[in-house]
Amino acid sequence: MVLTKTLRAIVVLSILSVNCLTLPGCSTTAPVKIKWPAVPQELQQPAVNLKQLDENQKTLADLLQNANSNYAEYYLLKEKYETWQQWYNQQQKIYQDAQ
Repeated sequence: MVLTKTLRAIVVLSILSVNCLTLPGCSTTAPVKIKWPAVPQELQQPAVNLKQLDENQKTLADLLQNANSNYAEYYLLKEKYETWQQWYNQQQKIYQDAQ
């Protein structure tokens, strides 16, 4: 199909005008900067208090059971918090290095 010069000029102008209208909308002169989210307050709180030994429990077995329970709870919580904090700090460093 042979286009006349006028029709060809209209097609070219149409394509150029569409490109001129759509392409500048994609660019921005202001840099977009996303702020790294802060740590939720719940995760910054210290671990819960360990169990106290009741005054009624005076045997060595009660003392040892309480101590074992507290040690287990403490080390689980300590590991949980330290692991999460390490992961968070690594992710923040990766994010900042990518900026």
